[in-house]
Amino acid sequence: MKNNQYRIKLTSEYILIYAILILIIPFSYLFASGGNYTFSFPIIIVSIIYILSNHTNASRKKPFINKIILTFLVLTVLTSYSFFTYNLRYTSYLLFLSNAIIPFVIYFVFYTYSSREREKTNLLIFYFIIYYIIALYYIYYQQSIRLSEMLQLNNFYFVITPLPFLFLIEKPLFRTIVLALASICVIISLKRSGFFIISLLSFYTAMFYFFSKEKSIRKILFIIYFIIIGSFAYHYMESYDFNYYERLTERVESIGDDRGSGRLDYAENSIDRIQNMNALQLLIGKGFSAIDSEQPRQTGYHSFHNDYSEATYSYGFVGLFCFLVLVFHCLKNCIKLHKAHSPYSFSVVTSFIILIVFSFSSSVMHYTFYMLPLFMFWGYIEPKIERIKG
Repeated sequence: MKNNQYRIKLTSEYILIYAILILIIPFSYLFASGGNYTFSFPIIIVSIIYILSNHTNASRKKPFINKIILTFLVLTVLTSYSFFTYNLRYTSYLLFLSNAIIPFVIYFVFYTYSSREREKTNLLIFYFIIYYIIALYYIYYQQSIRLSEMLQLNNFYFVITPLPFLFLIEKPLFRTIVLALASICVIISLKRSGFFIISLLSFYTAMFYFFSKEKSIRKILFIIYFIIIGSFAYHYMESYDFNYYERLTERVESIGDDRGSGRLDYAENSIDRIQNMNALQLLIGKGFSAIDSEQPRQTGYHSFHNDYSEATYSYGFVGLFCFLVLVFHCLKNCIKLHKAHSPYSFSVVTSFIILIVFSFSSSVMHYTFYMLPLFMFWGYIEPKIERIKG
């Protein structure tokens, strides 16, 4: 009888996890392409059911970062009145709230999953391999459409944010292939923030490989990585009827002229808007996506493209404090895992690099459909870090 109950419990647990994972893919890709974003609501419902049905060890002391994520969740709900105040693009309050809280709820889903003895790392790694393959095809498809106009591809984020999970596989060959494919997508995207992330990841990978015990094979793999990227870049430049090198050079050299694709203008604009907030708004913010309705629509942007301004405007100084704690917590984990020579170190450092670059060039807090893999990873890895002494 007990075995049957255990089997039913185990089956229902994984059915819920599978449902969440399956729903995340259409939520991410359809939302990013302007499609139907109603998948956020069923994700929230299934997630809540999973957390409530699998919550154990209530007396166990939870890490401080969980309180920070919970604070973000509460702030988002408290300020969700912005749906009724601003002219947002969401068709209903439930869809708006679901999209706003989804990264924080997903964090707790995977924290709960990872805290349990029966969690399966291979399941999530396999899922993110599938997620990554879809991302590669998605970018290839978008690139073929936009190639003639040489437009930037923001969708390169889809091959960047799954990297921490994929790097849990410790095989140097696998990591090199994944990094090479991500680099190729960044070359196609023409995104300067992408080049910055890949440059930092490549530098860190080089240091990790060259100072590891298996120096010879990892050095060879890293040399092969650069050969692959160099060969692709040359072939890509020569295969199409446009001067890719000139276009890329223009993008890099125009950082001062275009004020970082307008990001300096947004920074100045964010300071002006924050200064005009009342006392309550300065404390808890104006709500998720408030800037979306106020930013000039002709620019095509929906955020400040800076998480420190975004957190302050959306969640007030409480939100800014929480975001800074999140950043420093990730940094602390990097240092802790490096000292412990943990196999998770490579993945956690990767997530920190992505967080830092995105926080200054895009928005982790606003573009939830891009950033779900990061919150999934942080929730998953936190219980494992807790078990490491030091």
